[in-house]
Parts: sequence; C-alpha cells; structure tokens
Amino acid sequence: MLYQYTIFPIECIYKIIYLFFSEILDHYGLALIALSLLTSLIIHPLMKWAAKLQNEEKRLQDVMKPQIEAIKAVSSGAEQYQRIQRMYQRYGYHPVMAIRSAIGVMLQIPFLMAAFYMLSKLPEIQGVPWGFVKDLGGPDALLSVGKWKINVFPFVMTAVNLLSAYTTKGFSKRDRLQAIVIAVLFLVLLYKAPSALLIYWTCNNLWTLLGNVKDIIFAKHGITDRSFTVKGKKPGDWILGAPAALYVCFALAATVCVLVPSDVYLVNAKELWFGLTDMLKYLAPSALAVFAVLAVIYFILPNQTLKAWFTALVLGLLLGFWLQSYVINLDYGILDGRTIEWDSYKMEAVLNTVAWIACIVLPFIALRCWKAEKFCRLAKRVAVVLLVVQVFSAFYVAGATGGKQNKTADNVILTTEEEFTVSSKDNIIVFLLDAFESKTFREIQQKNPEIIEKLNGFTYYPDATSYFGLTDYSLPQILTGKPFTNQGTYANYLKHSWKGNPFYKLLRNKNYDIRLYTFDTFMRGAEGFVDNLQKAKYIVNSEVFNYFKDLCLFREMPHLLKKYYVIYSVVLRNPVVEDKKAEPYRENDVAFYNKMKNGLQLRDDKNCFKFYHMNGAHKPYTMTADIKRVKLGSGVTQYEQSVGALKIVLEYIEMLQKNKLYNNTTFAILADHGKHSSTATAPLVLIKQPDAPDRPLEVRKNPISYNGLHATLLKRFGSESAGFGKDFSTLTENNRTYYLVALKNQDIVMDEYRIHGDVEKKESWKVIRTIKNYIKSSSDRSYALGTKIDFSTNGTSIKYMGDGWRRPMLHDSGIRGNKADLNFKLQNFKGKDLNLTMWARPALRDGAASRNLSVYVEGKKLCTWKMKKKGQYKVKIPKNLVKKNNLKIVFKVENPIDHKIEDFARASHVLVTFMQIN
Repeated sequence: MLYQYTIFPIECIYKIIYLFFSEILDHYGLALIALSLLTSLIIHPLMKWAAKLQNEEKRLQDVMKPQIEAIKAVSSGAEQYQRIQRMYQRYGYHPVMAIRSAIGVMLQIPFLMAAFYMLSKLPEIQGVPWGFVKDLGGPDALLSVGKWKINVFPFVMTAVNLLSAYTTKGFSKRDRLQAIVIAVLFLVLLYKAPSALLIYWTCNNLWTLLGNVKDIIFAKHGITDRSFTVKGKKPGDWILGAPAALYVCFALAATVCVLVPSDVYLVNAKELWFGLTDMLKYLAPSALAVFAVLAVIYFILPNQTLKAWFTALVLGLLLGFWLQSYVINLDYGILDGRTIEWDSYKMEAVLNTVAWIACIVLPFIALRCWKAEKFCRLAKRVAVVLLVVQVFSAFYVAGATGGKQNKTADNVILTTEEEFTVSSKDNIIVFLLDAFESKTFREIQQKNPEIIEKLNGFTYYPDATSYFGLTDYSLPQILTGKPFTNQGTYANYLKHSWKGNPFYKLLRNKNYDIRLYTFDTFMRGAEGFVDNLQKAKYIVNSEVFNYFKDLCLFREMPHLLKKYYVIYSVVLRNPVVEDKKAEPYRENDVAFYNKMKNGLQLRDDKNCFKFYHMNGAHKPYTMTADIKRVKLGSGVTQYEQSVGALKIVLEYIEMLQKNKLYNNTTFAILADHGKHSSTATAPLVLIKQPDAPDRPLEVRKNPISYNGLHATLLKRFGSESAGFGKDFSTLTENNRTYYLVALKNQDIVMDEYRIHGDVEKKESWKVIRTIKNYIKSSSDRSYALGTKIDFSTNGTSIKYMGDGWRRPMLHDSGIRGNKADLNFKLQNFKGKDLNLTMWARPALRDGAASRNLSVYVEGKKLCTWKMKKKGQYKVKIPKNLVKKNNLKIVFKVENPIDHKIEDFARASHVLVTFMQIN
C-alpha cells in the first residue's frame, strides 16, 4: 500500500516522461540524461530547502554542543536530563529534529526507487545498446577477468557520489563519513542493477558535483551574488507576481489545447496509430498561440476594471471547459458515422446549458461581491488547482493505461498504384458496395429505371446471401474463399486464409496482375499475392491533427455546439505515409469518382484482377445521388447514397465500353452483406460473364450463397474453375448457411443459421446451433507478481485468459460474456497471502447506479465489489488458494442481464495487479 500511494505515482510519471524524451531524442540513452536533468531541476528547490534545514540544524548543534557538554560535566541523572530539556525549550528544539541533517538523502530516495522500479522492468530498453553499453536493461559487464564479469558503472557512480560529497561546502567530517557509508551502501545494492538506472543516478550526482565545482570556482574569484535578475527581480518573483489573468489565460490555453487532448489520446491510445508526441508537436504551439492572444487582449485593456472583468470571463470559460471535459460529458456512443439523435437529448441540453451559464456567471458574481484584489487571488488559486488536478490526472491515466508512445514504423498498406489501369486483354473487375441491400437495388429499379437499363449483359440474383452480417468477417471470406469458423483467433484466421490460396495462385498462373483496394487490416498474410501491397512509413500531418482536434473539441464543447465537431472516428485509424507516391487506398467514393473521371489506362503485358471496396450504402451518408460530397448529418438518405454509388460503377462500365474492353471482362457488383448484422436480408449480387449477350438485365431467382463466388469469377477458365465448386448460375442451395456474430454486447458466440426458402423472409431463417470460440491456449502464463495486467483492447490479459474466453475480432480482447477466467503460474511466489488490486472505471449503462463484480479463486467467492465510479478495488487472496504456485481466478458480473464484463474494458482500461503481502 505504501508503494501504491508514494512510489507508484512517481514511477508512472517517470515512465511517461522518459518515453516522451526517448521519442523526441530518438534514443533511450540520451533520454536517461534528459530525465536526470529534469529531475535535478524539479528537486532543486527541495534540495535548497533541505540545505537550509541542514544548515539550521548544524548552527543549532554548534551553539548547543558546548552547553550540553557543560551540563554533563556538572550534573547527571534526572537533573542532567531536565537541564538539557530546558535548554532545548529555550532554542525551540527537539532531538527528533536531528533528522534534518539527512533530509537531503531522504528526499532523493523516492525518486531513486521510482526510477529503479521503472527502469528495472521497462520492456522498451531490454537489449537496447548505447555506445559501449551492450544492454541498457542489464548490468554493463564491461570488464572481464577470467570467468568473472565486472560491472564498471557502479564504481563510476560511487566515485561521483564521493567527489560530490567532498566538494560540498560546509560538510563536516561526520557528514562526509555519512556520505561514504551511503555511497558504499548504494554500491552494494545497485551493483547488479540495470545500466540505465546507474547512468541515470550517476548523472543525478554529476549535476550536484558540477554545481559544487562551480561554487568553488566562484568563491575563488570572489563572486558571491550569482542570482539572475531582471529589474531587480528574480525569474521566480516575476512568475509568482504575475497578474491573475495570466494564470487563468495560461490554464485555459493548457486545458483546451493540451491537457484535455492528452486525456482524449490516452483513453483511446490503443485505437490510434500515432503517438501522443506526434500530437503535442501541434498542440503545444496552439496552446502558446491561444495564451499569447489572451495575454495581448488583457494588456491592451485600458483600465483595471476592464482587466478584472476580462479575468472573470476567462475564468468562467476555464470552469466551463473543465466541467464539460471531465464531469458532465454525456456518452454519445461510438462516432461511427451514424447521425446522433440530438432531439433525444433535450433535457440534457437544457441542464448542460444551465451548467455553462453558471460557470460563466459565478466569477462575475464573485467579482461584484468581493474586492478585485481578493477575486484575483481566488482566480489564481483556482487556475493553479485545476492545472495541477489535470496534470496529475493525465499522468495517472497514462500510468494506468501504459502510457506508451507509439512510434511511426514500417507498416503494410494497400496503395492506389495503378488504381485505374486495366488490361487490353482480359480483366476480372469486382466492385464491392458495402452494405448494399438487394431490396435497395429493386427500389432504384422502380424509381430510376433508366439507371438499371445500363446493366446490359448482367444477371441479378435477388435470392442471395453472404456468409456473415459484418464486414470484418464477410470481406475476408469474399477475398479468400475461406470463412471464419470461430475457432482460434481472428488474426490467425486471416493469416491462414491467405496461405497458399488457390484462387490467387490460379490468377498468377494466368498472368494476372492482382490489385485490391480495400482495408489494410484484411491483408495479414497476403504478401506475395497482391501487387499493390507494400511497406510504408507512417507520418503525422496537419490533416491527421485536424481530425484529432475535432475529436477533442467534440468532447470540450457545450452540448449545443457539439454537432459542429462530430467526425467519423474511423478517419483517425487511417495512417498517412511518408512516400507520397505510395498513397494508401481510402474508402472515399467521391474522391474515387473524381480520380476515375481522368479515364482508364491500358496495359498489354498482363491481365488484370481489380477489387474495389466502396463505401456504397454504408453509413455515414455523405454522398448525394449525383456523386457530390456533403457534410455528415446533411440529410442525405441511404437511398440517395446508394444511387450515387451505383452510378460510379456504371460510369466505370461505360469507360470499359469506350475502350472496347467490356465484352471480354468478368464484372461483379456485390455487397459484403445486406442489412448490417441482421437476418432476413440479402446482399446485392450482379454478375456479367465475358461475351455475355447484349440483353437487358436478367433476373435469376435460384438460391445462392457466397460459397459459389470464386467459381463464378473464374468461370471463364472452364474446367480449371471446377475445384472451386459451382458458379452462381448453377447453384440451387435450398439449405444455405449464414453466421451472425452477436456484437451488441461484444460477445464472441456465433449463431449459425440455416436458410430454407426466400432469403428475405424471416420464417426462412432458423438458428441450428451456436458456435463458441474455443482456443487451446499455448501462450506463456508465467506471471511475475506486481506486474500490471491490462484488460483493455490489445491488453496483456490475453496471455492469461482461460480457454474459450477470447473474442476473435480484429483486436483480440481477453473478455467475454459476464465473466473472465484467468490462469497464472506465479514466478516469485513465496507462500504468502496476495493482495489483488483492480483499477477500473465501470461503464454504467441504462441508468444503472452501480455494477456488482465478484471475485472467485479456486471456486471460492472472495468478495463482491459494488462498483460506482472509477478507482481501486482490493481483496486479499489467502495463500492456501494458490495450488503449487498456480493461481486460478474468475471475475464475474453478478447482474449479467444488464451488464457484461466487456463494459469494464470498454474505454476503461481495467488494470489488475497481484502483490505479495510481506
């Protein structure tokens, strides 16, 4: 407990700062020096205070020592004790105050311990060399004497410590002896410490040594006053004496431009591809600019009355933004392109507006009730308190969530290279219009028959079904022909579905250039098959920052203004690459159309397979029927956007016809699924084979499913396509299979439906079984006591999860249903009781006041936590429940009807730690 509330916060702060420095300096070794220098600057005022106390102690001891000796010479026993106590009272002294002589060392110990814990288990520095140091994460072992490896850094650290002590002004023999003992103690304790820790601590003492040398040189030349002043004032005096308005303006700029955005980033870090430092390069100048503008306004105001009113206004804005960002913000759901129903928040809008008005008005009331001087003192204190609270909150969240700064690195992307290049020989073209339902196509056929008339030679299959109701599952099956079976992880499924894929092998053998234009996330294992798949270095530019800025403003703004800052959050997952020639493909139908109007390019050296993934009928609706881009929430309907998407495909067909390539092209217009995550829905399926007769659109009502897609696309190769099953034109599947993954509660179960009859009638659908995800875990479950386990997306909990609890999505969360089963092999267990600590921020839903989470070990219920708000929840695990160093623990939600264990991990970053009780 002492560690959790003293050392742990400093350790978290150290970790964030150190990783930040390593990001800026691009080296973990240089970051150690920067961290050491910053630590010295921070604790310098504390050390000055400690030196003042030490000097006071030394002065009193010098005064009292001869008097104590005189008393001891003439008295003894109780009389001696009473006389010494009266002398202590005369000087206002108590023997306990002698601890002041060691306070300088005591102040440094928490920082040393925090650095020790942080650097000893920091994975980023393990195996990292620096100069002649082979591994910053281990002892240096720079000297070899026979079979012995001698660490040099501990002796360098000791030498610097001793020199620092011997050059410190006013040190007595006793002080120096004490310094020698401490230096030798540190030598013994830190001899096998990581090189990074020794470099850091040596630098700390080196700054002190250099300061002592400077003092000696100054004293030698008679320089006594070394203070830097401007107009007779020290920098600290200028800062402390600054007008309250500047404090408030700085707090407002820092809150809006740095601290709230940092909190937004840290909460969502696992979902973003860029690092916080990438954003700070834009956020920090923005904050300085806002502060500068506010400061200029303050100084040009003509009188003190207006300056006081201005201070009150800025303070009101500061209170409003702080309250909105951290206290009264509502849960508007995932920003996934769906229009927020603002009318359903009428009462919330009123209360939110009242809160903002109160924040603005209260400072003016205080100004009217108090004198301006008193109000300004209050404003300054409020600004400082809010800044400190936000800074510590940011560090705490960063420490709890890992605080890792993501570096831009080489990543796989699908480029737009040769996006509109087709073969002058043979082509297979597939347009996938996301979420385009068959019934929407029929609606277009009724309302705009002139559009459908252009589909000469196509066959329409209205009684069709995909395998899945979600893009994440359906699209990989369409690309590879292999459906996910809910066995194993999703990532492994992607990898194996591409491995040795016969569809693409056949295309390669037929001299096809293969280019896919879809999401990069589906390309795991596709190297060697796809010609526009390549590595690229991600960068951050102003476009990425603008999207992130809008996300932050959506959180900061009052409810009535939020609608102007709504973004489709998926844009923050789209990386920008350094090489402009390697432009990543992005799902933007209007941009695609504008590029397409430049025409098609021809090549005659290869055939071409093109797969275009369009936004189609999927939300957000930001495209009109005449293919114009509009803002999110502009009132465009799904029907209008669907018409626009179909027009893009038809214009592409017209360009093929103009180049006399249409007749010899296999052309498919598909949807990955029908209505999103639903039954009784059919995706759009339109197929044109090479040399199809010039006839109006043909309708075939034979029941089909996507297991015949690849045979249909390869039908032109005759008997060679036989290994892929029957094509759509010959399929008569009276019993089709469809899988629906229940994502409403983030569950991993997959319902298997059997469809018998018309696919768009509910009575044709029947659940025949539920497939649970079962994983025979082979991961290392060895757990070092004290290590934090992260339940958030992509967290470390996954390696400790029991069989059957893993959700097989793009991000493998270690959560399922209403309980989580964890298994551990304890590394450093000493047969003592354990403390379990969970840090969580429960995502309460449906008006729930609390959440009940129970903890079970070996089937025994230890406790039930009534979780109301974020914080720490603890329970003791008796040592007898740990069987042969194995610990089996279950977290279970006791009211699973309303809540699931996923709610603890959703945007909450649940952390669990097991500590041994000494």
